[in-house]
Amino acid sequence: MLRARMLPDLEFLGIRLDPMRHRAAVPTATTRIDAGDSAVPVWVVPAAEERQIAREVVGRLEAKGD
Repeated sequence: MLRARMLPDLEFLGIRLDPMRHRAAVPTATTRIDAGDSAVPVWVVPAAEERQIAREVVGRLEAKGD
């Protein structure tokens, strides 16, 4: 996963990932994945970027058709 590759590079900021929490996280639920001794909380937050992009495209196409 991308998070597992990126977050270790941010340990200098006090970010520490809990591997078990990270593996258990699902993209449909807000989940905390940092280690207990992490100076910074790390959360997985569900997002629907594709849906929002589609809405914006439809809105622009409809506005262009006026």
